[in-house]
Amino acid sequence: MKQAILVLYFISALIQSASAQFRKEIFCVGPMVGGSSTWLMNKNVNDLPEGEQELELTFGSSFGATITTYFSQNVGIGLDVLYSTHNQKYNGVVDPVSKIPYMSKTHLSMLNLPLYLRLSTNYGAYFEIGSVFGFITSAKYT
Repeated sequence: MKQAILVLYFISALIQSASAQFRKEIFCVGPMVGGSSTWLMNKNVNDLPEGEQELELTFGSSFGATITTYFSQNVGIGLDVLYSTHNQKYNGVVDPVSKIPYMSKTHLSMLNLPLYLRLSTNYGAYFEIGSVFGFITSAKYT
């Protein structure tokens, strides 16, 4: 599953790169696929003594669509609609005296709506600045 997401991510990046380099249109629509390392940091976990509860490396994914409209050759505004997952695994001990180990996982599913201003060059490089509106659609803790 992770390999399929990674392959789709690179294909999407190549398509977007090619369309950016040869853009003559004023409206672009395309797929978005991505993966990332995800972390849920908070004071309750980070301030615990060493070994009581530790963060583990975890990954999430996102997929959806992007829509960008250009006001000129190099300036546009975009909106993405992304379904994303955000995960965090923890390990530690139930009681520091008994040293009984445990593992837990937090899984968040979200709908993210990034809205941004896109400034691009004629060579495919671009800069985006904006805001992301996120909505948690489900949360699980195991």
